[in-house]
Amino acid sequence: KLVAVSDCLSPAGMEAGRYRLGDAENGTLVDVREAAFVAGTDKLAGSIVASDLLLQNLISIGIPVVDAVWMLTKAPAALLGKSDVVGSIKIGGSADLVVFDEAGTVKHVVCQGVVIR
Repeated sequence: KLVAVSDCLSPAGMEAGRYRLGDAENGTLVDVREAAFVAGTDKLAGSIVASDLLLQNLISIGIPVVDAVWMLTKAPAALLGKSDVVGSIKIGGSADLVVFDEAGTVKHVVCQGVVIR
């Protein structure tokens, strides 16, 4: 009964510091620490944890790989009423896939049926 999601922002994987989200004129400045905060405040702007790290975190706390993948794929798709298009591998689906090893390390990425990594 758990859904795992990440609102991962673009500075994910970057060193701590100040970054701009959006365009140069109208973007929002964020300070990246353990998460992204609106610059100069403690107001949370979003996560900097990408889904692969989220998967690894779930596995590291003892959640079985199958359940962790379900929490990141089928569960959110069903919650959003989108399971006919995303969240599983099937004919007519989006063909967006991530192939990872048992530790949750990304090995390949497929976007709309095209291998991009």
